[in-house]
Amino acid sequence: MFPVDQSRKKEGFSWVLRRALRLIVLAIAGLVLLPYLITPLYSVVDPISTTMLSRRLSALRVERQFVPITRISPALPLAVIIAEDGRFCTHRGIDLTEIRKAIAEADDIEEMRGGSTITQQVAKNLFLWQGRSYVRKALEFPLALWIDLVQSGE
Repeated sequence: MFPVDQSRKKEGFSWVLRRALRLIVLAIAGLVLLPYLITPLYSVVDPISTTMLSRRLSALRVERQFVPITRISPALPLAVIIAEDGRFCTHRGIDLTEIRKAIAEADDIEEMRGGSTITQQVAKNLFLWQGRSYVRKALEFPLALWIDLVQSGE
């Protein structure tokens, strides 16, 4: 049996570790960038949410029915905008005024009311996950700005 050179063994392990780390970083970067690549496609195809994808991957039933906006009451979109994001037409995906108000009114940051815009809700529902999380919020902000920029003509 030949003697094993320990320095060569450590070097090989180090190379494998660096390679694995590089692949993990690339995978995470790909997942973070994927919504930015998909968003423009939603101008021509019906969107699918992460919840719907999760259900399909789990072999659970997914049922949806798209209704053209011309077939619903003209008051409905306006009612939703007023109820969910009254300043929808005056911001670019993020409403810093409402976020500041929500923070100022909160006694406890954990019980703070929502200050999300409709665009932030779209970002969360299409690409992120449910529940409160600072990580999700950090990912949601730039994504909402991107969605507003790319989809603002609709």
